Amino acid sequence: MTATLKTITSTATTRGAAIRLATAAAMAAMAISSATGTAAAAPAGYGSVSLDSVLLNASQTARIVGDSGLAFDASGTRLRDDTMSVSPASCLSTYAPAEAAAYDTDQVQGVAVSRFRNSNNTTVVTEAVVAMPTKQDALAQLTSTADIWKACANRTISDTTSSGERRQWTNSAPAVNNDHTIVSMTQSAGGGAMTCERAMAAYTNIVIDVMSCGQGATDGQGIAVATAIATEASSQSN
Repeated sequence: MTATLKTITSTATTRGAAIRLATAAAMAAMAISSATGTAAAAPAGYGSVSLDSVLLNASQTARIVGDSGLAFDASGTRLRDDTMSVSPASCLSTYAPAEAAAYDTDQVQGVAVSRFRNSNNTTVVTEAVVAMPTKQDALAQLTSTADIWKACANRTISDTTSSGERRQWTNSAPAVNNDHTIVSMTQSAGGGAMTCERAMAAYTNIVIDVMSCGQGATDGQGIAVATAIATEASSQSN
């Protein structure tokens, strides 16, 4: 059976944030339309704003996910490669943000990644922004991601930790928010020990690729993080 994209309610907390994302991240909606055969135009180019400057800091991220103990953990400027530890490889795009296998690496012009976690690893948030050459390239990336997430709906992916532990995560069907600006998907660990929300949006030629994981419900958290990053990018480019 072919998975379809359901509609979920946006969790944006302010009208301003919702307006900015509806304008700035319209390519996410276009990616869904394009995947079903409807073409649309993309927004104007992003400009020269530093990639890492649009990522959220620990305090901003902590407020969104409701964990005051969240702290900066790591950063990077490269796509990650989990092909040797995650299966099936065809669903790597759903596993984590900024996976090299999920992008056309010849098109990637820049990457910025930040990860935040609390002291007992019960909340982990990964934020990535990936710059593509043009708005059309970002649209193509989102179209490809929408197709992959639909193909990987309700599938179980496995990973192996550095200690050799084998874990399993089950994907939900992908969804699009009410404003048709963000594509999202939830993952549940075996036994329900942890849940994650993946979310992807875009600001002009930048792909916003995030994941929020926690022991409680994480529905809406990835969406809210993506919204906040798009708002930050919009404010810096004005």
